[in-house]
Amino acid sequence: MLSFIWAATLINLVIPPDGTPVRTFDSHGKVGDDEALIIAVRGQEIKSTDCNRWITALINREIGKRTSPGDFTAWAPWTNSEKDAILDCDDMPCKVKLKKNEIVELEKIQEKEKRFEKYLSFVSDRTARYLKDLDRPGYEFPTAPVDPWAYFESVGLHSELAQPQKSKPGVLLERIVDLAPNQLQMTRQILDWVTARNATEGVVWIRDVYTDHYFDTWGEWGQVRCDSAKGTIRVTLAMFFELDMLKKKDFFSMISRGRMRSISETISTQYLDHWYDDISGKK
Repeated sequence: MLSFIWAATLINLVIPPDGTPVRTFDSHGKVGDDEALIIAVRGQEIKSTDCNRWITALINREIGKRTSPGDFTAWAPWTNSEKDAILDCDDMPCKVKLKKNEIVELEKIQEKEKRFEKYLSFVSDRTARYLKDLDRPGYEFPTAPVDPWAYFESVGLHSELAQPQKSKPGVLLERIVDLAPNQLQMTRQILDWVTARNATEGVVWIRDVYTDHYFDTWGEWGQVRCDSAKGTIRVTLAMFFELDMLKKKDFFSMISRGRMRSISETISTQYLDHWYDDISGKK
């Protein structure tokens, strides 16, 4: 199921040839009355002729464990507070991302320890539906999550390489990611990971099937392009997310918007820098 794409502004990222990284961070769309769609892009051009190594590093970057519906081994261990967020889920919005009907089902379970198993079954069902027809239903808000891959295209982040198997899922990965230590909760995700390459270019597309906190949608896009005539390699990395707190109308969310935007910019800058370091071999 493809989601509606809100009007987006094309990204014009001018990358200098001196190896200096260039970054942009912005809200390029609106959901209702609130800017909740955030995109960050990092570009860098380096002098190198080792094209195959850079493309391979992009394609083979390890961000999670291969998974299938019902397999949550990479999500362990769980802290008591993380489990309590599920066991105490009695009303919308919950501390973990679920739909209204799923929360109602949890509430009916009197033995709270059994709620944890039920929660995992919801995520497993969501993953199975995605494998069947690429369905990405929303959570507490009525609008469907924005499709990150279509959004990247809409702002000019695209490749001459065709995205393989657009009508089918790629490789499913599960992971825990600590985006802002001591500021945000650890985030658990199920991701769809697709890659393509030829002799001079490599591309990675990533989008979430499920994310348990903060983000109604999450996506990543990475590209390595080689120019043998100039002896240069250009690396463009992007991340996109739809932040739920920027859509909420309660008092706490409203007064926290500035802080969340600031944290989002810090998160995206660090995340993209770490990604670049991973594929450049600095880490």
